[in-house]
Amino acid sequence: MKIGVCGGAHDAAVIKKYGYDFIEENFSSIAKMSDAQFETTLAAYGDIGLPVYSTNGFFPSGFVIYGAAAAALEYAKRGLYRAARLGVKVVVIGSGGQRRVLDGMDKNECEAEFARLVGGIADEAAKYGISVSVEPLKYAETNLINTVSDGVRIAEMTGRANVGTMVDFHHFSQNGEDGDEIIGAGRALIHAHIARPNDDRLIPTGDEDVPVVEKWAKLLGAARYKGRISLEGFFGDDYEHTLAAAKKILAPLAAEGENDEV
Repeated sequence: MKIGVCGGAHDAAVIKKYGYDFIEENFSSIAKMSDAQFETTLAAYGDIGLPVYSTNGFFPSGFVIYGAAAAALEYAKRGLYRAARLGVKVVVIGSGGQRRVLDGMDKNECEAEFARLVGGIADEAAKYGISVSVEPLKYAETNLINTVSDGVRIAEMTGRANVGTMVDFHHFSQNGEDGDEIIGAGRALIHAHIARPNDDRLIPTGDEDVPVVEKWAKLLGAARYKGRISLEGFFGDDYEHTLAAAKKILAPLAAEGENDEV
C-alpha cells in the first residue's frame, strides 16, 4: 500500500526525503490561491517530483453549504480544475463544521442536500477523472456522517460511480466503530487516513503503536482495500523525526494490499 502525508508544497521535499509515496494537499488552500501563487505551487511540485495524489480540507472555515449549492459548486469548479492540474486523483470532503446540522434544521433534509451537493461536485470531478471521498468524522467534530457505514450511505445516495467513502482511523477509533464496517464497505472504501486512536491524535511513531497499526493493516487487507493511506494528524515538535519514525511503524500497511484501482 502506498503511504503519503498531508501537507503543502513547503513540506514536499522533506516528505520525499523520507521515502513517502505522495502528498495530500489542502483543497481550500489551492482553491483560494491567486493565479500566480498557484502557478508557483505547481512548478514547485514539478521540481520536487512528489505526486499530489489527494486533497483534504475541501471547504474553508465558515463556508456556507446549505441553501448555497450554486456558490458551493462554483467554488468547487475552481478548485477541481487546479487539483486536476496537480494530478490529484481523490478529493476528500470532510468539512465537519460546514456540514453540521444546526439547531432548527432537519437532519434528513440536510443529509439529502449534502448528498446532492456531493453529487454535483462529483459530476465536475468526473471531467478530470477524479474520485470524491466522503469522510466520516468523530462525533465530537460533527453530527452528520460519523461512521464508515454513514459514508457508504451518502455515497450511494449520490448515485455517482466516482463517489466513495473512507476510513480515518483516528475518527474510527474515537467513535468506537467495529471492523466489520470497514470490511462491509467493499469497493466504496476508496481512501484512508491514519493517526493514533488517542485523544492526542499524534502520528504513530513508537513501538507501543505497532499492535494497533498491525490490526488496522489486517482490517484493510480483509476488506481487500485497493487505495492509499495518508498521515493526517499532529506531528509534534520534530517534523522530520516524526516522518522518519512513522515510516518504520507503518511498515505493516506498506506491505498490505494493492494500489491504484481508484
